[in-house]
Amino acid sequence: MSLASVLGLSLLLLTHLMSPRLLRHSHGARWLAPVAGGVSVSYVFLQLLPKLTYSDHLLTETARQMAARWQHHGFLLALIGLILFLGLDRSSRQHTSWIRVQRAHLLLGIYSLYNFIIGYLLPAHYALGGTRSTFLFSLAMALHFFLIHHLLAPSFSAQMTKVAQISFALFCLMGWLTATFLPINWVFLALLLSILAGAMILLVLKEEIQEESLQRFGLFILGAAGYTLLVMRI
Repeated sequence: MSLASVLGLSLLLLTHLMSPRLLRHSHGARWLAPVAGGVSVSYVFLQLLPKLTYSDHLLTETARQMAARWQHHGFLLALIGLILFLGLDRSSRQHTSWIRVQRAHLLLGIYSLYNFIIGYLLPAHYALGGTRSTFLFSLAMALHFFLIHHLLAPSFSAQMTKVAQISFALFCLMGWLTATFLPINWVFLALLLSILAGAMILLVLKEEIQEESLQRFGLFILGAAGYTLLVMRI
């Protein structure tokens, strides 16, 4: 267990607990959302996609040892992750009576699983890249979590928002504990990272680059440029 990993986890948990309160102050949310969107886009291209390449190599080599003929398993899993989250999101937006009742619960389950994956990946970032990698990942995910709460706010009641705060934080903690106290399975890690890549690419392009970000394009550029400079300088 490393101090950097613990501090990164604390930042993610604090984001879950504080985001709904921050969202109640609409002025703060209006300027933070486009900045967070810019950081998320920068993270996808500068951090996530290169890691997806390594995950694809590991999964392909593992499959080759099992005499599999197909290659690019990491990218295939990213595609599956994108389609899976897109399908679940589409289902949650249907207007049948049953779906209207269950929509919030479905979104709660989807994003709780998403948080488990991110929590599991946090200790692995320290194991692979040390404090620098942990810091960059934690910062990008904290802002990404804020955007998730921002996007889900219209779908959740006040009571469901509190449930989501606790559920997201607990699943993130469970993922972190699993990776911290059990031996990291690098093939499983590559699998989770590939699925996360597909899901996050969908969320960033479909949800986080919205009219609100484009109306404050300067803040969006500030977030993307600022995170890019961090990646290049530290």
